[in-house]
Amino acid sequence: MDSVNKKAVRAAQDDSYMNTFIAENKTFILSCAGKQAGRYISESDDEFSIAMYAFFTAITKYNTDQGDFLPFAGLVIKRRLTDYYRTQQRFADEHSVSPDVFSGNTDDDGEAQAIHYEVAEKLTDRPVLTAADEIHAVNNIFSRFGFSFMELSDVSPKASKTKRQCAQAVRAIIASPIILETLRSTHKLPIKALSAQSSVPVKVLERHRKYIIAATVILTGNFPILAEYMKYIREGETA
Repeated sequence: MDSVNKKAVRAAQDDSYMNTFIAENKTFILSCAGKQAGRYISESDDEFSIAMYAFFTAITKYNTDQGDFLPFAGLVIKRRLTDYYRTQQRFADEHSVSPDVFSGNTDDDGEAQAIHYEVAEKLTDRPVLTAADEIHAVNNIFSRFGFSFMELSDVSPKASKTKRQCAQAVRAIIASPIILETLRSTHKLPIKALSAQSSVPVKVLERHRKYIIAATVILTGNFPILAEYMKYIREGETA
């Protein structure tokens, strides 16, 4: 176990080793996801994508004072999946409809018509997306900026100070219509303007450009599941 702990610490400090360490623990990630789901989980399931991202988060947050890494990572995975299921349940509740709509068992024609309108709005205006759907959709947007979703594990800030600076930069973009529109229209981060607006050093913005763009796209788009992982940015806290 001590060897795993050392590897986790190394992964947090060495971006090139991060993916190797995650790959080595794929079976563990699948096992944790399966326990939380109460069923067999494969790499094509949403739970695996969420669990893998949670494992990455655990690496970035871990220190040896917290005990052995794998139990710590398992707890982070459990919490992330619990949040995911709550989100899914909330969406399901929002899209739930009365069985009477389909059976015709309503006492009043006006009430039936109102319910039908409600159903039509729920089924057409707000489709429920899974984590896999969101990742696929957001990845198409990321490609316009020259990177992919899978690169985020390599470019995400590790140090607390850097996380706060990146979060500060993202909030500045969202608060500035001009910078946000420039980002969307040119597919480039206006680093000098953003540095002036956010007081974040140019070097930090350049080094973490992809992460800042990704967080901005997710938080300003229709990606509620992915946005849950970055809500600390809106709340002004460190993840």
